[in-house]
Amino acid sequence: MAFILRKQRGEPWRVFALVVFALVLLDASLDAQVALSVRGRRDLVFGTVIRGIPTVIAPLERSAGRWEIRGERSAEVRVDLTLPPAMTNGTGSELPLAFGSNDGAFALHPQGAGAQAFDPQLPLIVSFDSRGKMYLFLGGTALPTAEQSAGPYAATISLTVSYTGN
Repeated sequence: MAFILRKQRGEPWRVFALVVFALVLLDASLDAQVALSVRGRRDLVFGTVIRGIPTVIAPLERSAGRWEIRGERSAEVRVDLTLPPAMTNGTGSELPLAFGSNDGAFALHPQGAGAQAFDPQLPLIVSFDSRGKMYLFLGGTALPTAEQSAGPYAATISLTVSYTGN
């Protein structure tokens, strides 16, 4: 995630935020199974946020994080997200983050049609569609303090996907 504090004439100070995802793929597949693949489609971007005011991104919003996951048709997988408690900038300042029980969603359609919410802090057990695809969406909340330091902030979110054997 990156934050850049901006101030335009007559406006309050603002902090810009962007989440950068690092994808981790754990392929625990059996020889007979199709290899898993993950493709990041979009970073979670908080945009410009105002000091002291939380910025909430819902999982199906345009600025939510999105992944495409591929594997064996109709196979069951476990999806785990490792979510950071904060973003940091180059000087060590932190910008707290929060992820709620409905900040994750998954769907079998790339635009999120028919999406089902899930808690991204807990493992998700889900099956691929008949094409061997699914889509994962992630929102969250940036919690800038009233004294938040200006500048770019970043954090890494890790995604682990593995076959369950079912």
